[in-house]
Amino acid sequence: MESKVEAGDYGTPSEFVRDLIRRDKQTQLRWLEIELVDALRSGNLELSEAELQVHSEHLAEETGSKSGKKV
Repeated sequence: MESKVEAGDYGTPSEFVRDLIRRDKQTQLRWLEIELVDALRSGNLELSEAELQVHSEHLAEETGSKSGKKV
């Protein structure tokens, strides 16, 4: 952590920690998206188009995605 701050990658140790937390959250959300898509494709989960759209939009907001990609 200190080496990252000293190298100028982060202004403070707390910025480094916040970035790690953000990245971890994004990774968890990506895995959840993968699991959701797999469940939908396998037929183990059924969602209406409206429900799927809501979940897709929520995921995009959480990950900061600007692509508007539909699942």
